[in-house]
Amino acid sequence: MINKLHLNAIVTQALLDSEFEKSILNGKRKECLGMFKLDQVEVDTILAIDADGIDQFIRQIDALTHPPTAGLYKGLCMMPNQ
Repeated sequence: MINKLHLNAIVTQALLDSEFEKSILNGKRKECLGMFKLDQVEVDTILAIDADGIDQFIRQIDALTHPPTAGLYKGLCMMPNQ
């Protein structure tokens, strides 16, 4: 299971440290992740992220913590007024 606090720590570090940001995006991600106490599932999941910039990286991290609702509320917006 992905720990939201761990993901938040990685995102925060990337936003505060420009060298960390560059490293996490340019192929040194595994080394960057070594500074966090992550389990193997978390490491593998974060290594699998494909992002060209920090904004894409953060969006994908966010998606890990907020999975889609699969249209759970879609029908509520389409009900006619009665």
